[in-house]
Amino acid sequence: MSCDECCNWKCEELTYHELLDAWNASISTPITPGYLRRYIKEGEIKGESIETIKIGYKYCSTGMLKRFYLREHKGDMKAALPMAKCPSFNRERNPSSPNNFRHILATETHGISEYKGVKFTTGLYENNTYMRIPLYGTVKPKIQQKNAECSICGQRSRRSISVKVEKSFCCNQHYLEWWAKRFREELENLKV
Repeated sequence: MSCDECCNWKCEELTYHELLDAWNASISTPITPGYLRRYIKEGEIKGESIETIKIGYKYCSTGMLKRFYLREHKGDMKAALPMAKCPSFNRERNPSSPNNFRHILATETHGISEYKGVKFTTGLYENNTYMRIPLYGTVKPKIQQKNAECSICGQRSRRSISVKVEKSFCCNQHYLEWWAKRFREELENLKV
């Protein structure tokens, strides 16, 4: 069991206000002043205000680690500490796919991106982040603001992911399960 196998492990570039929101959603104690000092220092170096500076963090969205760890570079997604028998460990909501694929989904941000021939776009906002989802071939899934029934579990949802083949999904996970069944070859190519 490793944090980077858990769906609660997040790796993101955050502004100070985004950091505060994520911190308050996951950790019950007040944020320490060192985080703000880091943003002020980065702002002075870059000549920007702390509202625009983004710093990379990796953290547990359930607050099990009680702090956010700095990422050394954009590709740094390794768990900061090993957690034996973590009560919040949850692999269930992750697609049955390689860790590298899960990290792509969790860390890519805005617009369409491509990795090893597979294109990704922004999915639904879940667990304090916009998760990335793969395109359905060349078709970009749409985020809809209307009632739809999930094609996996049947749950009705006000916000959903839909594709032109008349399928709807209540969450990123259900879209990924459906996508992975249809694009096994692409999924295998994403393995490191």
